Amino acid sequence: MAEKEENRRVKYTKRVIKEALIELMANRQVGEISVKKLCEKADVNRSTFYAHYGNPMDVMWELEEEVFTDLQQSVANHGQCQDKRAALESIMQAVLEYVQERRQTFLVLFAQDNLGDFQDQLFVLTQGQKTHPKNMTKEQRDYQRRYVFYGNVAVIKRWLEKEDRESVEEMAKLIAKWMLG
Repeated sequence: MAEKEENRRVKYTKRVIKEALIELMANRQVGEISVKKLCEKADVNRSTFYAHYGNPMDVMWELEEEVFTDLQQSVANHGQCQDKRAALESIMQAVLEYVQERRQTFLVLFAQDNLGDFQDQLFVLTQGQKTHPKNMTKEQRDYQRRYVFYGNVAVIKRWLEKEDRESVEEMAKLIAKWMLG
């Protein structure tokens, strides 16, 4: 019982630290955030922070890993239809629902100054998706994948930034239409 209680406390502590980091990253880069500032925002002691992380970047990496894992699980149960458009719409709907639920996290991760590694890792995660004609060269397929992926990221980022957003279903259909022509 004590171990279960401890696990709940650890999960809670890590969650509030991640939430505080996301709030702080809305106005500054992760490298500009001190452990002291992060602990103040999360309302945890520095010794508690150091029991779980070495620095704010460690929190960021864990947050990104959590997002990748959740996205993989979210997508894994979708896209089993034989109809390519229906499968892609199903996958995109699952992704967009997850992204919308964690809107603030994704706005921070997609922010211009915080780009780079996160998007590159997300790009690698999507490499299993086949949306290109078979007669393309390997290089052409790579260009097309990047074009589609980074275009989708820009569209999703814009969608998240809007206050009056289209529904998840509308966006999933639009993106699937653009991807499949």
